[in-house]
Amino acid sequence: MAGAGTDVDWAKLIHAFGAATNIPSYITDWRGANLRRKLDADNYLRMAGFAYGLWPATAPITLTLLDFLDGPDIDGDDAYLPLLFIDRIAHQCDRGDDAGAVGAAVTSHAAEIASWISAYAEADHHGQGRLRDDGSGLADLVNARSRLECFDLIPRLLPAVLPWMHDGRIRRRAWIAATITAMARHPGLADQRSALQATIERTASAESDPHELSTLLIALGDLGGKPSAWLDHQHVGVRISAAIALGLAGDDAAAPVLRKAAREPAAYFASFGDMAPPGQFMTPPHGRDVLSEALRRIEDGLDRATDLAAPARRTNS
Repeated sequence: MAGAGTDVDWAKLIHAFGAATNIPSYITDWRGANLRRKLDADNYLRMAGFAYGLWPATAPITLTLLDFLDGPDIDGDDAYLPLLFIDRIAHQCDRGDDAGAVGAAVTSHAAEIASWISAYAEADHHGQGRLRDDGSGLADLVNARSRLECFDLIPRLLPAVLPWMHDGRIRRRAWIAATITAMARHPGLADQRSALQATIERTASAESDPHELSTLLIALGDLGGKPSAWLDHQHVGVRISAAIALGLAGDDAAAPVLRKAAREPAAYFASFGDMAPPGQFMTPPHGRDVLSEALRRIEDGLDRATDLAAPARRTNS
């Protein structure tokens, strides 16, 4: 698909490192046969799209990479880059309560933003750093607008992601369930959440690897599912991943799992050995403090159980 991205006016866009006019050549290198250039391009595209925030070029890069996911000649290694872009958009972008205010600010400062983007495109590394920290708030507006643009893409991205959760070209695929769950927050996908929940539950039922299964169960719980069938699983990480589900608040079998996990939260990660934690703990804003995020989820589960029990205690008294 050599023409992917050729309809994008890259000259009008910037990424983390400046003008986006170099993006087509990096995508060509990423799809090329030279391994060194391929790896360098992969790393550059990741950083260009997401370093220091999201950028006007992030959405077009994502759509250009998306074209390759449908190609019959793409292998699992190449699929990771477009899937990674989609995963980061899913976890980092949200319309939020301030979308209207952001849109109004972008409109009222359109001329200043255009000037800032032009300056950023022409600046060297040091100049770009000064522009990001110039105190004008324009960098924040550029990033906020870019997040909204990426968030609006999510309904287009979901159909491209779904098949890869069961595609044998990727050895470990459960993290895609975490991506899908994050994408399901988009209001345009509200009518698909039940079907997504059912798909993930079927996938979990067929999974035996504890790490993959734990990632799937967290995704299932985040979608409102009730993974109670796994609360007595022999693997402690699987049991905890099931117990923190929102739908199991107040469940008599989930409560003791959560109480024990709250006393020894590090045991959750230790149960996976040398492997990284399930994918939900490796995405922003977590990633660097996974233990705190795990404890937060565990304590939230206990708090929900307490809140549900309180009315019952008042009724009985």
